[in-house]
Amino acid sequence: MVGQIAPTLMAGQIDALFLPDRATAPSFGALLQQANVPAGGIQVIGSADWNADPNILSAPYLAGAIYPAVDETGYQAILPLYQQRFGGSPHPFVTIAYTAVILANVSSLSMGSPKYDRSILTAPAGFNGRDGVFRFLADGRSEYALVIKKISNGAASVVDGPKL
Repeated sequence: MVGQIAPTLMAGQIDALFLPDRATAPSFGALLQQANVPAGGIQVIGSADWNADPNILSAPYLAGAIYPAVDETGYQAILPLYQQRFGGSPHPFVTIAYTAVILANVSSLSMGSPKYDRSILTAPAGFNGRDGVFRFLADGRSEYALVIKKISNGAASVVDGPKL
C-alpha cells in the first residue's frame, strides 16, 4: 500500500496523513521512510491513543507528528494529593472519575427540579472538569477540550492549548 501512495505523497498532492492506530503507526512510518518519502514532507496526524506511547515517541519518521490529547494539568494537580493519601500513583482515568463525582453533585443538577434536567446538562457552555472543559450535546454525544501535542526528540510537548 505504501508503495502505491508514495508517488502521490512525494509529488505533494497530499499534505497530511492520518495514522490513528497506535500499534501500526511506527511500522507505517518505517515503510514511508523505506519508500523514500521525505520526513516532514507531509504532516502526520495521530490519535489520542498515541499519548505517552514509547514506540510512537521513539519512531524516527514520526518526529514532527501531531496528535490530540487530554490536558495533563488536572492529573498533575491530583497526583500529589492521591500519593499522600493512598500511596502510589492513580490510574490515568482518575480525573474522569473525579469529574463525574463532581458533576453528579452539582446542586443545580442534583437538587434541581427535575433532577439532572436535560436542558442544564446540554447547556452550550458545558462544564469545567479536572481534564478541562466538556459538554454534552442534545443528540447524546459529548465534546471535550483537547490539547495538541507534537513529537520531537523522543518526547511530546503541547503545541496548542485546549479548545472546545
